[in-house]
Amino acid sequence: MLTCSKLIPQGQGLANVLLKRATTIELDWDVRQKSRFDATDSQGRRLGVFLPRGTAVRGGDVLLAEDGSMVRVLAAPQPVLRITHCSAHGTPFDLIRAAYHLGNRHVPIELQPDHLKIEPDHVLAEMLDRMHLIVAEVNEPFEPENGAYNAHGGHGHDHVHGSAPTHAPATQHVHGPGCGHDHAHEAAVTPAAHVHGPDCNHGHDHDHPHDHGHAHGHTHAPAAAMTMGTNMATTTRTKTITTAMTTEAHDRLHLMWLASPALPVGGFSYSEVLEAAVDKGLVTNEAQASQWLTDQLLLSQARSDLAVVAQAIAAWRQNDLTRVAELNTWVLTTRESSELRQQTQQTGRSLLEWLRQLPTATAAADATDAFSAAPGVPATTGHASEHPAAHPGDHATPADEAAQASDSKAATLHAHLTFARDLPPTWPVAFALAAAQTAAPVRDCVLACAFGWAENMSQAAIKAVPLGQTGGQRILARLLHAIPAAVDSAIALPDHQRQAFNPMLAILSAQHEAQYSRLFRS
Repeated sequence: MLTCSKLIPQGQGLANVLLKRATTIELDWDVRQKSRFDATDSQGRRLGVFLPRGTAVRGGDVLLAEDGSMVRVLAAPQPVLRITHCSAHGTPFDLIRAAYHLGNRHVPIELQPDHLKIEPDHVLAEMLDRMHLIVAEVNEPFEPENGAYNAHGGHGHDHVHGSAPTHAPATQHVHGPGCGHDHAHEAAVTPAAHVHGPDCNHGHDHDHPHDHGHAHGHTHAPAAAMTMGTNMATTTRTKTITTAMTTEAHDRLHLMWLASPALPVGGFSYSEVLEAAVDKGLVTNEAQASQWLTDQLLLSQARSDLAVVAQAIAAWRQNDLTRVAELNTWVLTTRESSELRQQTQQTGRSLLEWLRQLPTATAAADATDAFSAAPGVPATTGHASEHPAAHPGDHATPADEAAQASDSKAATLHAHLTFARDLPPTWPVAFALAAAQTAAPVRDCVLACAFGWAENMSQAAIKAVPLGQTGGQRILARLLHAIPAAVDSAIALPDHQRQAFNPMLAILSAQHEAQYSRLFRS
């Protein structure tokens, strides 16, 4: 197998005679968007393409093999949707509207002066049809746009701009009818002088406040005196209910935050062996991907990581750090490949760092010093129940008690973060620490963890198989149906039944470490 590790965009700088002598490979976009893949050229040679991560290969690019030979890449025709405007009911401007809506859905799009192209998706096709666009299924090469900040885009030239912040003085810029810039109006022009027409795209903000809650600063007596006791009691009850609801909502939002794939821990960059299963032909379509991930949820996650999360949450809340360390060691010693071990360590460290950078954790570090220095408070305590009882002559107000409890909780969080840093934490133990900061039930916390895993894996299936966005959502829907039973099983699992014995996953993970063409980290 010949290795190709260099790429010459569009064969720039190469003589035509060299390009004519180069062998060719014809690849569709699903292959060319990967930076590592295998291919066979027009002479029957097997090629192993190994480019920097994030590199997309375009039709017309030239690969340089290790023996000095060159391979010209041809964009293979593939099924795509060709989108054109309807001359009878619309205008070419409709294509701009279509590109905007497709871009909002993060769909790869090929932009042409008179048409757009996207990969087949019946949901998007129906949306475009409702916009009075013409959608045709064709078999053509597909060259979607790269990101605006991608150095190797679909164009064969670069624009080198000077250091000047603008191309022309602001006074020379003329705003026409189609200009989408914000128009700053001079102070001399009064609001009445600005006429908003049907084509105005400005946001119309009203500066006058609509405050219909009337707060009276004066006292109504004697009626106020007669009802003061009743009003105070009602206000107290209302505040109590509002506080309880706010706390519950905060806990739920915190769990949604932890379950989000946007959490900066790098989970999206791992496929947890799915990519290796695709490479070996074990997963080739949506149905197989759905079954694979459902089995992985029930046979692997529920028996190991989700069970550890449930047990670690209880340990963190009880300040049982010995138990936390035992669970963390168990996770490390049951990872059956270096890839799986490094994944749980890297995501665990990242989550711990994220948690440490939160404002609540920063405040916890400050509160720990103040709390430890308070008279009569042991520096190592982590529970409010361990605080010395107030003297009979002391009159602690509810606000004082709440502040003391808050300081105690902050001190405990700081101590736990310090302890976790020294472990170092695995992903299940770090997730449990973050979830333990809420008062949410253990089941809700484990559900959030399972959902985060399911969403990451459905996205991995979209990229690795590959599948469309709609197919990925169908897989996620099937996983959501299986998650509650998996979570209940994990919570009820005793220590002696917790296990991570998954021979096929272990073998595929070890093979993925050396897999030549891959999108996901190893």
